[in-house]
Amino acid sequence: MNSQRPESRRNFLKASLAALVSSLSLLPAWQSKAAALAVLPAQNQWLQSEGGNAFSFSALGDMGTGWSSEYKLTELIAKSSPQSVFLLGDILYPKADLGLIESNFAKPFSGLIAGGTRFYPCWGNHDWAEKKAINLKNYFAAPDYYTFQQGPAQFWSLNSNQFDSAQRLWFSESLKASQSKWKLVFCHHPPFSRGAVHGNSPNLIRDLVPLLDQYGVQLCLSAHSHLYERSAKIGSTVFITSGGGSASLHDIKLAEGYQSLVCVKEHHFLSCTGNPRELKLQATGIDGRIIDYITIN
Repeated sequence: MNSQRPESRRNFLKASLAALVSSLSLLPAWQSKAAALAVLPAQNQWLQSEGGNAFSFSALGDMGTGWSSEYKLTELIAKSSPQSVFLLGDILYPKADLGLIESNFAKPFSGLIAGGTRFYPCWGNHDWAEKKAINLKNYFAAPDYYTFQQGPAQFWSLNSNQFDSAQRLWFSESLKASQSKWKLVFCHHPPFSRGAVHGNSPNLIRDLVPLLDQYGVQLCLSAHSHLYERSAKIGSTVFITSGGGSASLHDIKLAEGYQSLVCVKEHHFLSCTGNPRELKLQATGIDGRIIDYITIN
């Protein structure tokens, strides 16, 4: 009997493999496709720093609906061929479920994914509420927060869902060590906002904003309020909220202790180009119309 055991074991393994293949073929289509999308194309080395004297990116937040508004905006972004796309949170609605990656992100962004665009995400409240964004963190191979370099600019993606003492210390030490000419931050929750649904974030005004001023951060991008708004400089920093990526828009109100220079209730995305001398940002509406423009020297 001992001489027959290896052959029996091989037959058992063959039968098990055949059963497994058969069962996989019966999986619902969205499950098999979502599994195939678990890793972005190899060229999307999202955390790879880049040299040179120029950089460009597009950004949008609150986009993960799968609605026609998301498709229209991503088509406009693709035409500008940005170096990378910053995802300002709420990448999936209503929650960051594995089964929604294809319909609410991969399909609307398919042109950019196929073109090798690098995506730099931060986590929105809808993402974080689903097991601390575990499905999206696996999909992008991204941590809770991180930093990277593009030419003369250093970027920090922060997790504003949980801006605790550990993250604050990491951020402070990283800012202190930075020698970059441009220091740019993005996170989901805006410190300042006139959005009627969410408004200001008192904890970020207390814990984040002083660090931005102390270390000379020139720009802070966020979303969460479903609109576009831009502040004057607060300390050293211009604050831009870009939460009009597809989801239902929010009304505008007066915010206590804060008044934006520009605030509009429109679906839109941001585009940015920079070099050692200047940073140019533009907000473009879903109809292709420019709704705001700023140059920071």
